[in-house]
Amino acid sequence: MTTNLDGYPKKIAIVISGLTQGGAEYSICNLLPYIDEANIITIICLQNFDKEIELPRTRNYNLIRLEAKKLIDLSSFLRLKRILKNHEYIFAHLIWAQYWSGLMCVLDKSFREKTIWFEHNLYLDRKFLHWKILKFLGLYIKNVIAVSEEVSSYFTINTKIKTKVLPNPISVPKHLTGTARFEGKIVDIAVYGRLVNQKNPFLAVDSFLELHRLKNIKYSPRLNIIGSGQLKAKLCDYCSTNPDIIFYEFPKKHLALQKLSECQIFLSTSRFEGFPLARFEALRLGLCVVSTKTAGLKFLLDFYRSEKYMREIGIFFVNEDLTEISQALKTLANKRFWRQDYIDQRVSCTKQLSPKNISLKLLQELE
Repeated sequence: MTTNLDGYPKKIAIVISGLTQGGAEYSICNLLPYIDEANIITIICLQNFDKEIELPRTRNYNLIRLEAKKLIDLSSFLRLKRILKNHEYIFAHLIWAQYWSGLMCVLDKSFREKTIWFEHNLYLDRKFLHWKILKFLGLYIKNVIAVSEEVSSYFTINTKIKTKVLPNPISVPKHLTGTARFEGKIVDIAVYGRLVNQKNPFLAVDSFLELHRLKNIKYSPRLNIIGSGQLKAKLCDYCSTNPDIIFYEFPKKHLALQKLSECQIFLSTSRFEGFPLARFEALRLGLCVVSTKTAGLKFLLDFYRSEKYMREIGIFFVNEDLTEISQALKTLANKRFWRQDYIDQRVSCTKQLSPKNISLKLLQELE
């Protein structure tokens, strides 16, 4: 059990722009059972969405929905301010929550030593004005926690505000850890996550089609697309004539992880990331990885020391180039990467990302 470091429960408010199916939201889900054990948690959701994650059932948290319709919503802002007055710490996730909590710190000094922002992505498409606002508001808060070294550097470059780094936790059912195997005549490749422009799924599909055109592939490749999003209909239409591309959508995350564990290679062609949960979940399951060079790479380089060693155990980082990606997939379609010691090495980097470990580090930030 994770207990409070100073022995008494803290009243912590987690403010988030919405509860959509993204990394920020899932990181809260993964941490909640651990920080909730010895604290009193209030989750304040600013907006409602049609598709939302399911929060875990834990003992002490309370969910409040403000149902704000737009960024400038005075009545919701004032209601939030009244709620937060009675909390010792405020964790603000995503930009609406950062704006609102930062403005409260400007208007009321009592908020300044208890407000912590969480920065979850590189946000390459964030406008200049947005960075200027964050730079100003960030002067009045206690701290900023970035989920990776890359996100930390990017945030500091754009705001001149230094951050602390705390990776996202991952949660994989214990019985699935390290269970991925390669035993048949088909190599199953997984695209796993939201099907949106940031994830660049068409490059993944095109790279798979290029793999099909390569010669001397010992095993038959199959592409499993696990997830949903605004590009799903277009992807389904694009892939409709190829029987080796199969789409899956699961209502529960543990079912998606079960399907992922039945694959051998996780393929990510994202344009940018913060600290991609899917990549580390795949490694926790024991899969090999082919990924574009997005955030979280520094974490792996610190752990494994070199890209050369990562390639030896089945972790490939590539450019956004379908030829390079397809060649990496071809290389990994080889049973030598499924020696037990290689699987164990892929799993090993994820052990420090347990929710228990990350929650302890987070609570230490409050001391």
